[in-house]
Amino acid sequence: TMTQEGDGGAVTVRSARDGTVRGRIPVPAGYDCYPLAAGNRPYVECITRAEGSHLTKFLVVDPADGSARTLVSPAQQRSFIGALDGRLVFVESTDNPAPDSPDLVYTRIVRVDPRTGERALTPLPERYRGGIPTLAHGTLYFATSSGMVTAVSPLTGARLWQSHTTLETPGQASVDPNGRTVYLAGGSGRVAALDTARGTLLWESSARAEVLDSGLLPTVWFDKGALVLAASDGKLFTLDPAHPDRKPVPG
Repeated sequence: TMTQEGDGGAVTVRSARDGTVRGRIPVPAGYDCYPLAAGNRPYVECITRAEGSHLTKFLVVDPADGSARTLVSPAQQRSFIGALDGRLVFVESTDNPAPDSPDLVYTRIVRVDPRTGERALTPLPERYRGGIPTLAHGTLYFATSSGMVTAVSPLTGARLWQSHTTLETPGQASVDPNGRTVYLAGGSGRVAALDTARGTLLWESSARAEVLDSGLLPTVWFDKGALVLAASDGKLFTLDPAHPDRKPVPG
């Protein structure tokens, strides 16, 4: 486990078994750092506080002794989204958002070997738009503020399918543990479910709140077969994906 201690302090690496400290990684001056885990390995992503800059430092953590080494990072805005086939996967975006939209415009996929730092750059054949992408079960998902979902190959950048939902400003896409269904939730607590194979819209649930935009981007979690999420008014509830419009159970 990892925690950041104080402003400009250190990231502390602890054993998940007994809580003993394995090491402390100093936070670079002028950066904020965030502990991450991908592919059962710990990492630290540090983002500069400098206005107008997108510099990042990505640290590979050795869980045995808590030491860290820095991977070379380009001076561009980008998003770390996970690991695939032993490589770290990033998706870079332009500095300019989509016109009249809060969506980012993504331009290429970067896959990095955490052992050697070797990089594989894949320009996207088209400009995909959305918030933070999701990498799950070997597929990359983009969701726009208008409710459009695009599934993309993280190896080639090719579009696999694209589907529209009627959700209002959905949060990040979530894929069920079996990899069969992708879910999105809007600010009113409405949820859309799509088949991951073809993008077929399976269902959309009813609204659970009147507040549509409070700045909260809902995310769907999974617990024992149920969907768990929060609406923009702060209401936390669960939803049965087999009966999405059954009365919700308060969390």
